[in-house]
Amino acid sequence: MNNEIERKWLLHFNPICQNPKLEKLYEQIYTTVPYTKKHYIEQIYIGRDSNSEVRVRNIDCKYFEITQKSTQSEMSRIELNTELDPEIGRDMFNTLRNKFGNKYYSDKHRIEVDILDGLKLCIDEFHSDKSGLFIAEIEFPDEETAKNFTIENAMESFKKNSALYELFEYMQHKEEITNNYMFYNGNICRSRFSKLYDGTYILTLND
Repeated sequence: MNNEIERKWLLHFNPICQNPKLEKLYEQIYTTVPYTKKHYIEQIYIGRDSNSEVRVRNIDCKYFEITQKSTQSEMSRIELNTELDPEIGRDMFNTLRNKFGNKYYSDKHRIEVDILDGLKLCIDEFHSDKSGLFIAEIEFPDEETAKNFTIENAMESFKKNSALYELFEYMQHKEEITNNYMFYNGNICRSRFSKLYDGTYILTLND
């Protein structure tokens, strides 16, 4: 069991317009920052209520798990992961995918790297019907550290003009979505892009 404490920022949110600057930063971090990991993740949410949710996740077509998350506070959730036998997990995931299609599904590439002291940066680039959505999240060891964190202070720890410095400089001007329930992973999986009259986009729940 793990206490997941994180804050999130919306980096890009448009299904028809690409963001070359962000895409370049994404690749620069992956290729130039030591120990950066990259994964392909598929997930299907199979149960939820007002305080908890259950998902099945496929990571790199090799690792399968069932995760139950329960909300503790605006930034904190209790997470219980159960690893599945690869063959059983693959069969379960494919059965759910065939049954529900894209209704409760999302897939993404994620890069993750340890930054500063005890913090982890993750950047998710979504695909399929969520293509055009980029989200950054930072995982913290405790809520006090999360509450005291500022992008400006983090930038002071990185070499100017480095990929991480430029990313945080970019994040300065982006919306924090930590408390926006529409950008919880479970709701992203259950949503679709909807275009407004002014040409902007929102996520709309499928059910």
